[in-house]
Formats: sequence, C-alpha cells, structure tokens
Amino acid sequence: MAGRFGMLRSFVRAVAVFAVLAFAVPALSTAAAPAPPAAFAGSIHIPTVATPPVLANGLADPAWKAAVRIPVDYDMRTRRLDPGASTAYALLSGKHLFVAFHAVQHARIVAGQRQDNVGLGNDDGVVVYLYPDGPSGFVYAFVVNPRGIHSAYSSENTAYAPTWQSSGKITPDGYTVTMEIPLDAIKGGKNGIWRANFRRVESQTLDDYVWSYAPNAVAGNDPPPVDAGTLIGFPLANAAARPQPRIGIYGLGAIASRSAGGNTSRAGADISIPLTRTTSFVSTIHPDYSNVEIDQQTISPTAFPRYFSDVRPFFTQQQNYYNNFSCFSCQGTQSLYTTSIPTPRYGNAIEGKQGLFSFAGFDAVGVARDDNAQSLSVQSRDQKLSASLQQSATSVDGMVDRVDTLGAGYDSQKGLAFGASDSQERGSLVSAANQGQWLNVGVGFYDKSQGLYSSWQRIGAEYNPIDGYVANNNIAGYSSNYQKTWYRAKEDVIPRVLFYAQTDLFHNPDGRVGQSDDQVALGVDLQHLLGIQQLMHLRGQIGSSYVRLNDGVLVPVSQNGLDFTYGYRTGTPIEVTYYTGRFGPGKLDYWTRDFNALIAKKITLTLEDDDGDQRLDNGMRQTQWLERGSLTWQEGGNRSLSVGVRRIVGPGPILDFSMPPPPSLDSWNLSAAYYQRWPHDELYIVYGDASRLSTVPQFIVKIIHYVGAEKGV
Repeated sequence: MAGRFGMLRSFVRAVAVFAVLAFAVPALSTAAAPAPPAAFAGSIHIPTVATPPVLANGLADPAWKAAVRIPVDYDMRTRRLDPGASTAYALLSGKHLFVAFHAVQHARIVAGQRQDNVGLGNDDGVVVYLYPDGPSGFVYAFVVNPRGIHSAYSSENTAYAPTWQSSGKITPDGYTVTMEIPLDAIKGGKNGIWRANFRRVESQTLDDYVWSYAPNAVAGNDPPPVDAGTLIGFPLANAAARPQPRIGIYGLGAIASRSAGGNTSRAGADISIPLTRTTSFVSTIHPDYSNVEIDQQTISPTAFPRYFSDVRPFFTQQQNYYNNFSCFSCQGTQSLYTTSIPTPRYGNAIEGKQGLFSFAGFDAVGVARDDNAQSLSVQSRDQKLSASLQQSATSVDGMVDRVDTLGAGYDSQKGLAFGASDSQERGSLVSAANQGQWLNVGVGFYDKSQGLYSSWQRIGAEYNPIDGYVANNNIAGYSSNYQKTWYRAKEDVIPRVLFYAQTDLFHNPDGRVGQSDDQVALGVDLQHLLGIQQLMHLRGQIGSSYVRLNDGVLVPVSQNGLDFTYGYRTGTPIEVTYYTGRFGPGKLDYWTRDFNALIAKKITLTLEDDDGDQRLDNGMRQTQWLERGSLTWQEGGNRSLSVGVRRIVGPGPILDFSMPPPPSLDSWNLSAAYYQRWPHDELYIVYGDASRLSTVPQFIVKIIHYVGAEKGV
C-alpha cells in the first residue's frame, strides 16, 4: 500500500513540475493563444430623457432611440472581439438609470430561476456593474436572466436587496432584457462621472462578453473594476445626498411544543443609520432568525470539523470586510468564523469605506458572552497592493480569547501574485506565543487558462480561536495546486477540458507527518452525444490523503471516484457521484444521487439520496444514508412556497477505534416556508427549521416592516 501511494506522490509531483514548465516555457502555454485586442476602457456620455421607456415594451419603446449604444462583444473565453454578439443601451430619466440588452444567442437558452433576489445560479444573463466612486469604492451589480428575473448585490452589504424593475423576452435570435435601476439605492458618485461595465454570460458555452477590458485581464467571476469604462452624465445630487436610515421592525408569533419553547410572541429591530455617504452604523435588538430555510446538513465523509456558512443578516452583511488576507492554497483556516458565535441578545456594528480604506467593527452581546471584531483594510488605487489588519475577541465562561491578524499582498493583475499573513492568538487557551500562531506565505502564477499556487504555513498546536475555524493545527509545511483549462470550439463534442492537481505535506513538531494530500482530477464537458441537447460533465479524481489524529495515529482519509452531471450548469441538474478509498480502519464507499426537475411551470422538484458504507478491517460495517426531498413554488418576483423533508439514518464512518464511535442517527426533519415581499414589508410563514437536524415542532408567523430605506439598502 505504501509503495502504491509513494508512486502516486511521485506522479503528482511530476505534474507539479509540468505546471511550472507550462508557465516557464511559453510554447507550452501561451504561444498558440491569439493576441488580444488593444485595451479598451471607453468613456461615454449617457443622455437624459424626460419620458422614460416602458420596460415591458422591450427595445420597441421609442425612448430607446435616444439611448447611447454600448457594444458588449469582447469574449473573455476566446480573447477575441465578436461584433454584434450583444449590445447594451443606456439612458437616464429622473432618478433612474435605464439599461437594455439585445443578446444574440444560438445555443440553448438557460433561464430556470423564477424568483427575484435569490441569485441566478447557472442561468444565462446580463449584468450591469457600477462603481460610483471608482475602483476603490463600493461595487454594485444588477443581474437579469432572459425571463426578466433579477438579483442585485453590492460590496457595501451582502444583504443588499433594493426594489427595482426588469423585464425579459426570448426572441428568435436570442433575448432582450430591459431594467430600471434606482439611483437612490446606490451610495456615492463624484462629479456625475461613474466607472461601469456591462457583461453577458452564456452558461452552456462559457462565453463571457464584456464592454470594457484590458488585454491581460484574467477571466473571473466579475470583470476587475480597474478594467471598467466611464459613464458621464449622472446627476450631481446623487453624490451629495446622504442615504436614508433604515429601521426594520419585526413582530413574531409562534405556536410551539413545550420542548421547542412553547407558544410565544416577541419583537425586535434591525437598524442602519448612515454616518456619511459610505459609512453606516448597524444595530440589531433581540434578533430572530426563524426564517432560516437553508439546509446544510450532509453526511459526506470528512476528518475535519464541518464548515457551515453563516446565514444571519447581522453577520452576513459584514462579511465583505473580514478575512481579507492573501492566502494561497490554504488549509481550511479562518481567524474569524462568525458561524461559531451564538445568536446574540443585541449587537452593534459600524462598516464603511473612506477613500482607499475599508473598515468595520461589531460587538455581539449574548448571555454571559461577548464577541467582537474589528478590521481595517487598504488597497492601492491600481488595486495591486493591499494590506489588512483584523482583531477578534471572545469572553465566555471566564475565558478570554483574542486573535490579531496582519496580512499584505500584491497582484500584478498580469500573472503574478503573492502574499503573507501572521495571525496570533492570545488568552486563556494559549500557553506560549509560538503555540498560538498561524503563519502563511504564498505565491501564485496565472494566466487566462491556468494557475499555479503554492504556500508555506505553520499552525501552532494551540491556535484554535473560539470565534475561528481551524481544520488541523500543530502542523507546518507546504501546499501547492495547479489548474488548467483547455477551451475547444464550442460546437465540439468536448468543448472544454479541465485538469487539477494538488499536493501538500505537513509535519508535526516532532518530525512526523501530520497531514498529506495528493490528488489529480480530470474533467470534461460533453454535448451532442446520441442527440442529447443537454450539456453533460464527467469528472474523475484519484489520489491519497492522510491525517494524524490527536491520539497520534496517522490514518488514511482517501476518496477517489467519478462525478457525472446531466444538465450541467443549469438550474435543474441530475448528478450521480461515486467515491471509494481507505478511510480510517476500513474501506469506505460513498454515493450521492441528486435529481432536479421543473415538474410544472413554477414548481421545482429536488430529490437527493446519499449513502456511505464503511467495511472495517475487523469485519464490522458502518452504514449511513441521507434522504432529502423538496418542492419549491415560485410565483412572480417576490413570492415563494417551499416544503422539504429530510431523514438521516445510521452511524457515520469510524476514523480510529481509540476514538468514541460516532452516534447512530434516525432523525427526521420536516419544514415548510412561505415568503412574500413588498417594497417595505416582508412576510414569513414557517413550520419547523430546515437548518436543524430534527424537526422543531413550531409554527411561526413573522412580519417585518422597514421604515426609511428598503431592505439591505
């Protein structure tokens, strides 16, 4: 067994050498690539009209004849101009920016989302990016799919959800989209001159068209602000106007069993008061999160603590300000992990930007517990240099824990990046400074189709912040990963090939291996097979993983296998995965089966069946399975009803016989939620709680009324 994994490690390291050569020898990586066009960062003047267009009329409305025409035709996938691929139109009227898109698309249009403000996932769509104060200010993005369903987000607040309008229509040559963006929902703007970009994404072909670009830009989730163009003509009043304060007052009534707290009613408030155009004071009083609908329960095998996303508004709206450190190929470490903070009785926070600086701080006060954090970040005007300072502290049960983290980074935005961070934990749980320290130094090389990232880090034996997340500590060593994408003609049977390799080796202070991972994965997109029009994806992975447990035993935690997805990059995929390998003292086989389908015009059915079967060396078996199903009805832009059921049965896999065996579960969870939103009000009618392991026997009606600004604005 050791010899086989030794050969595998040699193979992975050979792949890493190949990756270095791919960057070092242009003939292997970029010589064959077409030279990109010269940089384009346009400057245009937006006209103002007295009578605004009617969105439902599409581009046929006569008001669009006065709009400025903006070509959105540079394809980030091919690095070529594709004239006529898509065109945007823009004009101003009153306190609104009106934008229309005409998208020419011959591939199958993907537009599965039917509810506003929940993200568009894998749909086709168009995006308007606005940077009122330039690259160093807040970014606002307004996204619309071909059906006119929309979503918005901003770096100002992850709960950003203004009321705005959009419309979409599928046409013989593609689709058209119109949108009305309220300027009152946007902070900042200097001298009526804003930076902006326009984008169109084609889900199945990965074509990614933008208006403004730089020749060496690297495709990512968003076009970099420094590549944005300039829009002239915005009203100066928007720059001087102070945003409205917002008070969200909720009232709640619950009918519940005695075990769930009994019948109750309560009230609370979330408050946001602007201090300047770009800084706000935020407060929450007696917060309630009974409307949580995200089911993050899983039985996927892991040797480390599970990581869950925080969904509570008081914390999520501040996430953009924390953990902003250049960390390459990191090993699941986070100095501030707000999910570990219990829901407070009340909390206060401040967040904002001033010039090149971003800053935030919060204090969450619970029962005999206080959690607080502060951060300060600065970025150069060209966004190449960055530095961050962060502190978090916890006081609970007589213990005091404090973490100070300092980091700096550089990104040339042309293929080179590096960074370093130093995090120091102090307090009741740390006996010596070097035991409570996390050091990380990393470097990355990348271009439009590949990336090589490496880091060295040391995590002390006592580095484990109460308000942090640490997958594994008491280790020091290196980690590297390489990823490469080959784009072929989008009409090919295999339009895209993806390759990934990872290797890491960490030792304990006594020189023994503490953690080791070596993996190689290959993925291919498939289409036009047997007349099937759906895009498919096949991915295979092979490798080995080991981790040393607290009792000193080094155990394998390897999982190798295949993933197959039908309806890849759509909102209704069908996915089957099978993984197998040595996991602790036995062999573990793990299956997942996910089925998603639109069973009616507005109703989506989701079914999932996962199971893990561990055959131990002593003849025992550990078998666990998860069954999950849900129905979601989406009516209009802001109304939905979802019903879900989940069952987890059996014990999880054993890592080591010296550890307590995992509990055997037989837990059911049934949840249902109805949601309705209006510009200044929200209604939740909820049964149970999807985030709990077992059903919470409670029925809740919750009403929120926003005074002043709207939700998230």
